[in-house]
Amino acid sequence: MIVAMGNRVDAETIPGGDVVQMRKTAREFEAHGVRVEFFAGANSLPPCDIVHVFNTTRVDATYEMVMAAEARGIPVVVSTIWHSMEEMRRAYARIYRLPIFPIWSYMAVKELYYRHRAGQRFDLDAMLSYRRRIRDVVAKADAILPNSLAELEHLKRETAAVPRRAFIIPNGCEARRIEGLPWSERTMIVYAGRLEPRKNQTGVARAFRAMDRPPGASLWLYGATKGAKDDYARRVAQELVGLDGGYGGELTQPDLFDIYSRARVVVLASFFETTGLVILEALAHGCSAVITDSPTTREYFGNLVEYCDPYDTRSIAAAMQRAWSAPPRDCSALLAKYSWKEAARKTFEAYQSVLAGAGRA
Repeated sequence: MIVAMGNRVDAETIPGGDVVQMRKTAREFEAHGVRVEFFAGANSLPPCDIVHVFNTTRVDATYEMVMAAEARGIPVVVSTIWHSMEEMRRAYARIYRLPIFPIWSYMAVKELYYRHRAGQRFDLDAMLSYRRRIRDVVAKADAILPNSLAELEHLKRETAAVPRRAFIIPNGCEARRIEGLPWSERTMIVYAGRLEPRKNQTGVARAFRAMDRPPGASLWLYGATKGAKDDYARRVAQELVGLDGGYGGELTQPDLFDIYSRARVVVLASFFETTGLVILEALAHGCSAVITDSPTTREYFGNLVEYCDPYDTRSIAAAMQRAWSAPPRDCSALLAKYSWKEAARKTFEAYQSVLAGAGRA
């Protein structure tokens, strides 16, 4: 089987979770004898048995690739990677201090910015038809591959999209655990993620200040910034003044895993997320964890983590306090379920089902 995996044209220069999912899934396909050809943009679609496109939030490129596959009569599946528009609307209303935030218009205008950043021509129709293109992608794809039932329900409710078929494909995490300190001897609370307003590092710093902090507890933030002119990074630095810990910069994944092996609690209190892969990695390294309360995170983590309201400093502080005091629970079954190997296995099964339906299996 030859699979053409397509992503936005700036996927290699500005990688994100969609690129991680694509690359990790492709790597695991070697065990299934599947050949993967990567492409970016509709004009570079290679000969293949099935097309797999990633990301519906950046729907401009996805729409063009799905249309190209349909024009050639090639079955196509789409990993939706959908952020709830309602969660984003609430978050940006907070970030920009606007009581009513036009999230659909905001996302549509961003499509023009992404095209410009990638050196593509101006396309007014792409902006004006943002929501319709999402519905068309979902309707025309032979199957969509959301990462959870919650994501599927968000997508259908918020876009009125009607998929032909849907297969729930879990996200995965790296299982290369580094043996570290015993949990009871750890004193670090860690937040790993790009320093940007939606990640809410300022809220976590304020919550740490408000905690009844145990002796020796420290807060460490890790992640990329936009450089010397980054206003949000300066705000984060101000919130950290006088606290034990600080900002540790951007780390490679091996270095971050080493940090997890010494962290007592890992926090992901963003205003919106999909599944929170950081928390899967933290659990794999024996940490307790705090994550934003949402239908998707509840579906993934059940009672294995502490939940918080990212808009409420007291809620974050209380969740960190609970996580500090509660040894990590057995998460072996969770890590077996949410692995890249399992994600690839279920993705391959989805391909086979789609190809069988198209008479090509």
